[in-house]
Amino acid sequence: MNLKNKIFGSLIIFVLISGSAAAQDCKSKVEIKTDLDNSLIYINNKLAGKGVVSTELEKGIYDITVTASGKEWEAEMFNDSLSIDNCRKDTTLLYSFRKQTYLNSDPQDVKVFTGDSLIGYTPLFISSEIFPLVLRKTGYQAKKISQSDFADGRIVKLIFTGSQEEKSFYERPVFKYLIGGILVFGAATAYFKIKADNAFSDYQKTQKQTSLDSTHRYDLVSGIAFGALQINLGILIYHFLTE
Repeated sequence: MNLKNKIFGSLIIFVLISGSAAAQDCKSKVEIKTDLDNSLIYINNKLAGKGVVSTELEKGIYDITVTASGKEWEAEMFNDSLSIDNCRKDTTLLYSFRKQTYLNSDPQDVKVFTGDSLIGYTPLFISSEIFPLVLRKTGYQAKKISQSDFADGRIVKLIFTGSQEEKSFYERPVFKYLIGGILVFGAATAYFKIKADNAFSDYQKTQKQTSLDSTHRYDLVSGIAFGALQINLGILIYHFLTE
């Protein structure tokens, strides 16, 4: 086998190994939630945690077991299976021992009311006996919901009604534009004034009309730039005083 074939064979092996490693690294984020803090969560008969478990699993089929307590022979139990076939998809499993439904909202930390009573803040588990509910959050439109609005893990979205916090003058783009304008017009004023002075010095030496014309032209441009500079400075000072 010549050197070229050896190199080609090595590249094929490297690609196969890299592909296999990439496949093994392909994982999906899985979150298992219950409404009991002391519930036991098992994945493939191995204890994964209590109450809430967040983990990453590779592609495959997993047995999920959730029990209300490990100390009772007749403890309520859920037996489930989970198939992971897409490493880019996050999965959430919800199990309720109290016959409750998991309520989540966008945004979170929303007040949940039944009548005039505050139940809690999202996300939380809701009993099926306390409907209808009203969600309230400052800056958002209040929303009356029923259990069907967030069944199967659906997220309840609130409509934003508040105004965005106004940025200070120093954080706005106009402040940067004014500063940039001051630098540009200041530099232009100085540049064309120097050009005018040089042209006038040349006129004094040569008495050429072209040099005098250049002096007037450069003076005019320098004056325009200086005027723009003053306008920028005036606007900037105005905002400084009124901010």
